[in-house]
Amino acid sequence: MGKLGRFACIFTPMALTITSLVLTILLLLGGSMQSSGTLNSLHFFSADFSNFSVPGSDSSALAVALAAARKNGSIADFYHIHIFNYCSGKTVAGANGAVAAEIVDYCSPRSKDFWFDPVAVWDLSGTAKIAGATSNIAVVNSAEGNATALTNKLLGDAAAKGLDAYRRVAGWMCAAYIASLCLGLATVLLGVFAIFSRIGSMITTIVAVLSTLLLLAASLTSTILFSSLLVALRALLHPYNTTLSLSQHTLTLDWLAVLLSAAATIFWLFSSCCCSGRSHHAQRDAERGAGSGWGSGGRGRGMGAEKTGGYERVASPNGAGVPLRDLEGRGFGGGQRLGQGGAYEPYRHV
Repeated sequence: MGKLGRFACIFTPMALTITSLVLTILLLLGGSMQSSGTLNSLHFFSADFSNFSVPGSDSSALAVALAAARKNGSIADFYHIHIFNYCSGKTVAGANGAVAAEIVDYCSPRSKDFWFDPVAVWDLSGTAKIAGATSNIAVVNSAEGNATALTNKLLGDAAAKGLDAYRRVAGWMCAAYIASLCLGLATVLLGVFAIFSRIGSMITTIVAVLSTLLLLAASLTSTILFSSLLVALRALLHPYNTTLSLSQHTLTLDWLAVLLSAAATIFWLFSSCCCSGRSHHAQRDAERGAGSGWGSGGRGRGMGAEKTGGYERVASPNGAGVPLRDLEGRGFGGGQRLGQGGAYEPYRHV
């Protein structure tokens, strides 16, 4: 029953770890298959341009560039931003003009250093030239050779800073997700050896802690990063009837993976302290044999006598170690003399 109990103790953290791994893998596979609606739905950030329009009174460089990009097809109906790439496509209108379906027709190459650059993806620098030479466009054209200056001129300082932060942290976010996944797989492999000993559980616990911390850092980074990007771009693109949002179900899966990984780590730690896997009967016999005389030649608790086949004289309780027969003639028990009238000297069997 010891090994069976040990297996039951390991089963819970193993199941939690595997479930967290499955969720993490799904998040990392988001956008990997253009034909998979499930994987394409696992995006963190989305932008809907299906109802895009530019107010007639807006002649800013961004408005002109966006209008030209939308007109020549550089801006798709929607964009889904994943961890390693983005996907775009067309929307199918339903009743009352609402979006009935989204059809993905392009997914960018996947990269561990991916970050979504709207100026490059929407070709805003090129469409600014096509739009015509206005005073604002001339400023944009003069900044074309400097990507940072171009982004600042088109998007403004607030959005440009948000994109710059996103670009700087995106690489770390991708690396943290990958490292967490690798350590999670290592946890599952080491967990097999944890069935046989608590030392194996301790090693597994250390790896599980590292995996959980990296997954927590990656999830926290992605949540803050895409939330900041949403705030920056929403204020910028709201006048053009666009819809930007975070995917709640993707964030829910992300944080659920973190919670499951944390719970698994706690149970791994518990398995390293308890559930030794030794049989209760064997452990009880070992304890008795070591400290109580059972199994070592004795029959009674605290007795270490050996069988020799003879007898050993028992000392008198009143004679300070003097044999009872030597007390013959001394008064004992109200004048009765021991050794007379059938008195005997007690012995114990050894």
